This record gives sequence, C-alpha cells and structure tokens, in this order.
Amino acid sequence: MENIGKTRIIRKTFSICDKCLRKVPAETYEKQGGIVILKRCHQHGRFTNAHFWDDPVVYKTLLNVKTVNPEPANLSIALTNKCNLNCQVCYARSNDGKVRHFNIRKLGVISGYKGVLLTGGEPTIRSDLPEIIRLIRKKRKRVSIFSNGLKLADRNYLTRLKKSGLSGVIMQFDTLNPTISRFRRGGGLIKIKEKAINNVQKEKLPLYLYCVVLENNLYEIKKIIEFSLRYSVIKMVSFNTLGMIGRCDRDEYLPSSKIIRIIRKELGIKKKDWIESSRLLNSLDRILQPLGVGRRLFSKCSLKWMALPYKNELVPISKIFNLERINRDAEKLSPFSFLTSFVKNEVILNFFRNRYFRMLLMKTFKSAKYLFIKKYSLFNPFFIVAVTVVPSAENIDYDFIKECNIEAITPGITTPEPACLHRVKQNRA
Repeated sequence: MENIGKTRIIRKTFSICDKCLRKVPAETYEKQGGIVILKRCHQHGRFTNAHFWDDPVVYKTLLNVKTVNPEPANLSIALTNKCNLNCQVCYARSNDGKVRHFNIRKLGVISGYKGVLLTGGEPTIRSDLPEIIRLIRKKRKRVSIFSNGLKLADRNYLTRLKKSGLSGVIMQFDTLNPTISRFRRGGGLIKIKEKAINNVQKEKLPLYLYCVVLENNLYEIKKIIEFSLRYSVIKMVSFNTLGMIGRCDRDEYLPSSKIIRIIRKELGIKKKDWIESSRLLNSLDRILQPLGVGRRLFSKCSLKWMALPYKNELVPISKIFNLERINRDAEKLSPFSFLTSFVKNEVILNFFRNRYFRMLLMKTFKSAKYLFIKKYSLFNPFFIVAVTVVPSAENIDYDFIKECNIEAITPGITTPEPACLHRVKQNRA
C-alpha cells in the first residue's frame, strides 16, 4: 500500500470528478479515525471528501464482502418529476423546471430485471399508475412504489393499486413531530401518513419506511422504530444519510458513522452484531442462488440489523443464531455440508437450548399462510433496522456501486445505470 504523507492508502478505486462528473482514478485512506476518498481529475484537479461509509470497520467489512450474483436485480423508474409536495429535502428536485413523464411504451427496458420500483417525483401523480402496474405484472415482475403516502390515505385508491398487482410500498417517513414535519415537508402530513400506513396494514402489503436523518430528527429514531413495531406489515425502517444532491442544505449532512453510533446507543446494538447481520444477507444470497432465486438481499450501500419483534422488545438475530459460524460456513462449505451443519447446530441443538429460537419457530408457524400464497416479505418474521447511504458526486466509490442491486432510469435519462450514479447525473442534467 502507498502512503499519502503519513497516511496509508487502503485501496485504489474509481470515483467521479466533483465538477465534470467524468470517471476518475481515486484512492481511499484512513485519516483521524475516518475513511476519506481522494480523486484526481486531469481538468479540475484533486478533490478530497469523507467517504459515505466513513466508519473504518464498516467500510472495510462491506468492501471485503464478495457479493453473490452482482448483476442488479431491480430497476427504478421515475415515472414523473412532478410531485404533490415541495419538500426542502428532495434529491430528485421535484417540480423544478419543465414537467417530464416517463413514456410507458418504453417499458420493454424492464425485461432483464426481477423487480421494478416506481418512483418520481411522486408516482401516484400519474393517473395511469394502476395500468402501469398492471403492465409490469403481466411481465411477471415484482412492482413496488416509492411514495410520500398522501394518496395512499385513500383506501379505495390503494385497493385499486393492489388489485392491479402492487407488491409493496416504500414510504417516506421522517418524523412524528408536527413541527419538524411542517418545516421539512409541509403541515398536517403526519396524520395523513398514519392513515396511509393503516391502509397498507389493512391491505396486507409489505411496507418499508424511508427516513432521511438530519440533526432535528436524529434523536427520534427510537420513537420511529417503536411506532413501526405497531404494524405487522412494516418490515424495515431505513435511516438514510442526506443525499447531497438536488434540493437540500449540505450543511445539514450527517455522516453515516454518527447515525450508526446514535442507533447503537438508542437500541443497545453491538457493532459486531450489525455487521454480522448484514453479512448474513449475503450468506442467504449464496445459499439461495443454486435454487434460482434472483432476488438479492445484500447491498453494499446498506447496513442492516435484523431482530425478532417480541412483545415490546426486539430480540437480535445474534441471540437466535450463531451468525459468525453461519457466515463462515456459507463461504467455505459446499451447499450440502452447510445444510448439514446448519440443521445440526442452528436447528436441532438450538431447539433445546435457546428459547428465542423456539419463539422464532412459533412466529414462523403463525405466518406460514403467507408462504403458501408467495407473500415472502410478510412471511418473514424479522424486523430490519437499516442505515443506508445516498452517495453524491463528492463521495461515489466504484468499488461499492459497481455491485449495486438497483439500476435507474428517468424521463430524461433512459439508459439504466447504478441508481446513485444516475441520481447525480439527473441533478446535473
């Protein structure tokens, strides 16, 4: 490894120039307890910025995970750049400039993907959304929407989307505090969003909450998780860094390391458990790949902690299974040997010595009905707390985005490419 002064380079990679967005050589190195990315553009010179995974342990762990089947499984389609809100934080810069809509005659682009995520702007702005969902489902693809939830407060409308083939919902949900909500998104939204969540619960659609974390809601994280646990359909809450693109105040950006630190303190999560839990998802991908399962669970842009909801607590998955052993065996053993070891150590022996495992079996049995109707997300008994990074031009690292699980297109840029890189280019278009 080379040295930059007294600092040792961890890895040579590629990034993009802060100014012209061309792909340029870069290095990552550790400085004062954080990870930094240094890049060089022949035209615009050197740029040094904090890496989006600035925690050295998290960075090195995710960097070294060998992703199974690195081809992207999902395609994100921005159906429109129009929105029914004008949020101060919006990476898509919705409502800025000329209104553009995605032409549904170009839906043939989805053929190589397992799932489709419909975004915006706000996808429910499109009056033909039910028909778009129906067309995608005809091609045997999973289809979800990323919404602010306003129109989903109408139960009849949500029912129409479900009947058209909607598979799940990702909903923007930053706060339970009306003052913060009014400042960020607009007044009176919390009650509307709660109504939308209740409707999703009644329709039994898997729901993920997407929370952009700034200083003013950083210490609401535990309350948002407690709120989420009231709903059986909410399977994950993702706490996201501010994307330093689009409409935002860059001074409000919080590094991923700080968000991780606060969540660990609020929930009592060990960093080791969080890392092994994330690695477990890659192990599951490795196990499921021979079975032809195209859906990839692991992504290098998200650190995920899995837990089993029980009464008023979250039981870490590390108290149910020996994650280090599972991850080690998944990497080194043949599928048959792995299965033999898993059944012996994590099923048979666990049944007699681990009450949390028996509790898991009971919850799994109760949700077995969803397995038979192929609603796998609802069958899953675990709840996920995630920290997800949103890279910008300043900190994109090709070592991470080249194995991105989701590509994106918009009305203005219709060539699929890694979603985070696409967002950066979209904002400069």
